[in-house]
Amino acid sequence: MLLITNKAFNAEIQFSEQGKLYLLTTSEGVSIDQAWGHSAIWFVDSLENVDFVFEYTSTEKNDFISTLKMLFGKDIYQLRATNIEKYKSEILEQNQSISYQLISNNKNKIEPIYSNLVTELKQRKIYSYSLSSQNCSTLIFNHIRSFCDQCDDPANKSIEIGT
Repeated sequence: MLLITNKAFNAEIQFSEQGKLYLLTTSEGVSIDQAWGHSAIWFVDSLENVDFVFEYTSTEKNDFISTLKMLFGKDIYQLRATNIEKYKSEILEQNQSISYQLISNNKNKIEPIYSNLVTELKQRKIYSYSLSSQNCSTLIFNHIRSFCDQCDDPANKSIEIGT
């Protein structure tokens, strides 16, 4: 489900000093495709009316078939964009919790990552699911790799939402 507005596609968003990039991590769930949790990134800027969550999800609409495909390494992942309320409601519906961690509030670092994700979304790139190298976490990490030094900073705490 694509919930990006035309504003995001027709113009580069200039983030304000209120712009932030968060890493979202979801707790593990009860089904096999939720066994390792989930990862996404969230761009938010209250001054520019930006609220976009980007995540990699299966293109298969049937959860059972998606799980079978995943187990046999045949599932296809694609980037999806939504907003935080929709994302939270989907996760909380499954009795999972969400943690978020601030990655950056530097607009000069956030804008290129956002731009790369919008470009990939437009290209509709697909990935063959792999437990070790092409899954929601590794694909998201490829976009935020430049921030990995900050991830070890004890001042950079995560906060839990839900359940």
